Amino acid sequence: MFEVPPSVYLNQAANACQFGIFKNNLGGESVNLFIIGEPLLKHLYTVYDFENSSIKLGVNADSASSGVMIYPPNERPVVRTREQLAQDEVAT
Repeated sequence: MFEVPPSVYLNQAANACQFGIFKNNLGGESVNLFIIGEPLLKHLYTVYDFENSSIKLGVNADSASSGVMIYPPNERPVVRTREQLAQDEVAT
């Protein structure tokens, strides 16, 4: 699972805002997929494991401050509001 902040896929041009995510128009089972492409890939380090037929991704060191995050499936941290964090501090 990727967490990608708007600063990665929104570009402010001279008189317009450009959106860097595109809907896949190939049809079939992939009809509901979106293509992020270069706006995301430039922040990732890619390892091709030919022996195990897999590709592994990680956030590259130069993009640590980009806000791009990778989480294992179903393990995204719970987003907490400032109020919830303050309550947690009072409780401890």
